[in-house]
Amino acid sequence: MQPRLADCAEGWMAVCVEFPNGFRRDVPSQLRPLSEPLDGMPEYEQVPLNCDPCWRYERVGSRWIAVRRHAAVTTLQQPVAEWWRSIEQMREPASPPLTLRHGPGDDDAGALRPAA
Repeated sequence: MQPRLADCAEGWMAVCVEFPNGFRRDVPSQLRPLSEPLDGMPEYEQVPLNCDPCWRYERVGSRWIAVRRHAAVTTLQQPVAEWWRSIEQMREPASPPLTLRHGPGDDDAGALRPAA
């Protein structure tokens, strides 16, 4: 099947899509395999990528048309707490806070040591 590129720019991987207002626009596309024959070359068709948040693309006959997307907004949910946090034996032991201490005679200045 030959991709429809009439009235659109040629030479790059795009397919011509007709929008509801009558305008035609090049849309990024991909090659989708149609069949893989046992003998001979496989057949491909050029289809638009459905990557636009406002439009999805449908085939009508031999042409592609843009159809407005209708979607609902979902609320973000709080992440679920890890199940092992509620088990006492699996908790990390409390450790003293680490502080950066410098002083005379420090042979490894800048080392983190427990606060005294």
